Amino acid sequence: MVQQVGQISPDGKWLWNATEWIPYSPVLLAPPLVAWAKPYESAHFRSRFIMILLLANAAALVIGVAFDLVSLASGVDASAYSQFQTVAVGLLALAYPVAFYGTFIPCVVLFCRWLHRVVRNMPALGSWDARWSPSGAVARCFVPFLNLAHPMSGTLDAWRASDPVLLWASWPARKQMRPPALIVAWWSTWLIGSILSRIAFQMSRTSDLGTLAASTSVDLAGAVVQIAAAVLAVFTVRDVTRRQDRKNELIASGQLA
Repeated sequence: MVQQVGQISPDGKWLWNATEWIPYSPVLLAPPLVAWAKPYESAHFRSRFIMILLLANAAALVIGVAFDLVSLASGVDASAYSQFQTVAVGLLALAYPVAFYGTFIPCVVLFCRWLHRVVRNMPALGSWDARWSPSGAVARCFVPFLNLAHPMSGTLDAWRASDPVLLWASWPARKQMRPPALIVAWWSTWLIGSILSRIAFQMSRTSDLGTLAASTSVDLAGAVVQIAAAVLAVFTVRDVTRRQDRKNELIASGQLA
């Protein structure tokens, strides 16, 4: 007979984790070896603030889009600007970096705090074998090359662990879950937007007017994609947080046992 993940043996002493039978204790959701395991604590409070900052960052990127549009409409040769064009471009050039970095840096800080919480909740939700500790999940977001994928990987693992159908979601079981389109779209747009912005920056380091015009167009495209990434990040944070809260409610009420 095919065993189902989370199935309890008839004598109530063993649990099937998709690969083998392990000792089952209905009292402990995480084994003692997971030293950082804590009781469930919702990430709702943290998610609320990061969503506000993400939307603020998207608004800052809109300023960048306006700057690029004005630059393209006026021409990249600043010496040919009228007085109005000079003032408009100057104000946008000043407002954009202040608004962007003033929201982006807090976004990074709060995202890390949110990621720390949703990973820390995993053992309490039945995933005692989280791939990283909460601190390790955050640290990997700043390691070169790892940071190209890890913010998504950490978020995805927390999403999978919050499956409201399975009480016990081991790593083999989580690995078989198909990634949701929302998380894939969020991280894909973020990477594409970041790459376009870097390309535009490198192209702008020239005095050739044609190349400068092309760099502005690339930067415009990158800003539009990053706005989409910020909006998708809002939905991602909300979805993972709600999913964790829902599973915790089911466990606490005895509906998922």
